[in-house]
Amino acid sequence: MRKAAWYTLMSLLTLSTTASVQAEDTSADEGDFKYPTALDYPKVRKLGLKPNDFVPKGWKIIGQATGDLNGDKATDTALVLQSTDKKFKQANHALGEAIFDTNARMLVVLFKDSAKGGFNLAGQANTIIPIPDSPTMGEPFTKVEIKSGVLNLNFAVWYSAGTWFSSDSLYKFKYLNDRFVLIGAEVNEFQRNSGQSTKLSYNFYTHKLKSVITGGAGDGTEENSDNGESSEKSKVKWLSLPNRPPRPMSSFKKLNEWKVVGEYTL
Repeated sequence: MRKAAWYTLMSLLTLSTTASVQAEDTSADEGDFKYPTALDYPKVRKLGLKPNDFVPKGWKIIGQATGDLNGDKATDTALVLQSTDKKFKQANHALGEAIFDTNARMLVVLFKDSAKGGFNLAGQANTIIPIPDSPTMGEPFTKVEIKSGVLNLNFAVWYSAGTWFSSDSLYKFKYLNDRFVLIGAEVNEFQRNSGQSTKLSYNFYTHKLKSVITGGAGDGTEENSDNGESSEKSKVKWLSLPNRPPRPMSSFKKLNEWKVVGEYTL
């Protein structure tokens, strides 16, 4: 995601929330929602016979994928888990969901042990799965996949009020040197009012970023004067990414806070 777009989104949401609180005449502390801390994430067990053995008490599975992640031709498993703690299911009297659920989420990766049977814990990431930051925000986690040895995490940004901006993103992680690292990402951004879309493709093998902007008002669209119809014209831009070591999955504390290059963030 581009940094400028993200900051604009946050500013619009702040204005929207302030206006709604004034209109509803709600109490001053109504928007002070609780969010999980490090103490709300349990340590997942290291061994188990089946994937469900790794789901802590009071947690549920909201996403699951299977496939070979470490090249041993065994069927590994990735689980996206969410806590069900009632203290994070909070009443909201302003715009958005009536019950705002800020329960903790985490990613658990399991390697199949073909020799001994069962599974071994390969990784636990407590902050890679985002939590909604506003009652007007839709569910940000959409899907987890394992394809050709790559762990894919799919996310979405969409708000029912406060901004026209929306996006969907795909983060690609590979198991290299005993840890999962980011090898690529695909981000699609869309301005619902102008119709402008931006497609960003990050490749951390080639250290290249491709940006394709289509539609919207101004020089993103060209008009055919013969029939009065307009056709979209894409603007393509290539950028070089810094040549640095692959970023581990465990280092992501919050999505869109990592400044990759220029205004572009992941």
